[in-house]
Amino acid sequence: MKDAISKIGQDPQSRATLIAILGIGLMLMALCLFGISILTPRFVPRPTAAPAPVTPTIRIAIDTAMPGQPVTVTGEGWKPGDTVFVGVEGPDGKRSPLTSAVVGVDGRFVTIVVLPADVGAGQPRVPVVAWSSATGSEARILLPLAATPTPLPTPTHTATPVASPLPTATATPPPTPTPSPTRRPTVPLAVWRGEYFANMVLIGYPALVRNDPEINFVWGPGAPAPELPADNFSVRWTRAATFEEGLYRFHAVVDDGVRIYVDNGLVLESWQDGGQREVTADRKMTVGSHALRVEYYEHGGDAVIRVWWEKLTAYPDWKGEYWSNRTLSGRPMLVRNDENISFNWGAGSPAANIPADGFSARWTRTYPLEGATYRFHVIVDDGARLWVDDQLIIDSWHDGSAREITADHAVVQGTHSLRVEYYENTGEARIQVWWEKVTPSFPHWKGEYWSNPNLSGNPALVRNDGTLDFDWGDGSPAWGLPADNFSARWTRTVTFDPGRYRLFAQADDGVRVYVDDTKVLDEWHPSDASRVYTVDLLLTGARRLTVEYYEGTGRARIKFWWQRIGDWPTPTPTATPTPVPPTATPTPVPPTATPTPVPPTATPTPVPPTATPTPVPPTATPTPVPPTATPTPVPPTDTPTSTPAPTLTPTPADTLTPTPTP
Repeated sequence: MKDAISKIGQDPQSRATLIAILGIGLMLMALCLFGISILTPRFVPRPTAAPAPVTPTIRIAIDTAMPGQPVTVTGEGWKPGDTVFVGVEGPDGKRSPLTSAVVGVDGRFVTIVVLPADVGAGQPRVPVVAWSSATGSEARILLPLAATPTPLPTPTHTATPVASPLPTATATPPPTPTPSPTRRPTVPLAVWRGEYFANMVLIGYPALVRNDPEINFVWGPGAPAPELPADNFSVRWTRAATFEEGLYRFHAVVDDGVRIYVDNGLVLESWQDGGQREVTADRKMTVGSHALRVEYYEHGGDAVIRVWWEKLTAYPDWKGEYWSNRTLSGRPMLVRNDENISFNWGAGSPAANIPADGFSARWTRTYPLEGATYRFHVIVDDGARLWVDDQLIIDSWHDGSAREITADHAVVQGTHSLRVEYYENTGEARIQVWWEKVTPSFPHWKGEYWSNPNLSGNPALVRNDGTLDFDWGDGSPAWGLPADNFSARWTRTVTFDPGRYRLFAQADDGVRVYVDDTKVLDEWHPSDASRVYTVDLLLTGARRLTVEYYEGTGRARIKFWWQRIGDWPTPTPTATPTPVPPTATPTPVPPTATPTPVPPTATPTPVPPTATPTPVPPTATPTPVPPTATPTPVPPTDTPTSTPAPTLTPTPADTLTPTPTP
């Protein structure tokens, strides 16, 4: 190796070749290093910039909404674990919180708000606002309001069941019954998410959140949990459930208020104070999963809430439930569809598993009715009761032979719930129910009710009201009428004995009173019924009374009555009871200056004295009265004195007329 290098160093040509090779190598090496320096920045990671702050936002899935409609609000970009209030903002910038939600770990929340009935106040859009008191963050969105839908036209025909002749033979035994519980929930096994609030309005952070297998609670005077008060609390339950396609009936047994939503649509509402009661509502469901929400509040007294539903496709007419006792208690022994309630079992029974004596039955259904007055008929042996929209119309719950009971009831146009209960003690068993539309009569007050606060359009309900003393609280006057923003007018004719009367009116909110179409009391403004308005009038004979009323928001109350407080004014008699026609100038009788003496005669002819002087007819110029042919004898006196005729003061005729009645 050394010899080879030595030879290269000695040979000039070899040395030049070596130098050229070394130069080319160095040049190639420089080019490689330069290329690496150019390509290197493309593969070196750049420094990561700080994340931009996320602005809290809210969104609403629907394009428009109506007052009273539930709306789902979704929030993003909020602080995890924070409590966010959601509500609406008025024209004056004042916020009204409607609900609250807790932000999840992903910065999102989902909640449902029910728009108030008076939201927007005529504006096309309403601001929906979400805000946090802890962080000061807020977000808003303008929600367009949809116009109120136009009511459907009144149907031109009525499908009214016709009473069929009573069967004379025992009813055909029914098919094999399919048990269907009525007092226990038939909900598929699932879990409700229960949020319990220490207030009645479901606002703020819930004091307790837990899973409840079913909504079936009887807390009585106690509380749901130690974290909650025994009164003035509320609960919201949510879950999803799978339904078959068909008509379902939702049930709620409640004390005090309850609301049920299906897919954010209000299905059942009884949001008011009241003792334990059962309320129902029917809804057609599509096949698949649906979101359910139940809201409940307890004000005072006992606390009870039970919710369940059942499919009604098996009962297209009357759902008949039969018990082997007289008190409709326990599970029914038989559940079937009955086309009509028209049975005469005689000494027999409805079915083989029902006794001939000591049994009971309940029939329920919904039926479309026009806005009119209906006469409901019941023929029964022994006891029967009939409800229309949970209002007891006929109550004859006692033993007795076959008899017919009727009752007139006015309804608002729509689909109404009907319920008939019956029991048989001993002897013959018979029950028949039907109804017909009749021309209403108004023996007391004719009550007309509107679904608006200004008595405009045709009334939605016309009925007879016995007295004007109603306290509807937060409810409505009848099924189908709103609880707020409605109005009413009552009219009747009353015959008064002559006298002074005081009319009284008390209202929440406005009231007006007319007598014979003359307004005598006008208090048409918001009020809380803390004042009693009065007016005093002289009344006699038949008078037409009209009372008008409107309810804005909150509680609803109206009361009207009257009281006699004095007699009719008595006219004051004048000094002279006999009136004399007035004269311009009374005509005096001039005295005789010198009476003519009467010469004595043997037999003077006496002239009887005149008891009352004859009045002289009035003349423009006083006319002296000439002496009579035969003067009246006057006893002789030393100085004759003339006696002037008395002057009568005329009495105006109108002094005997009593004070006119206002």
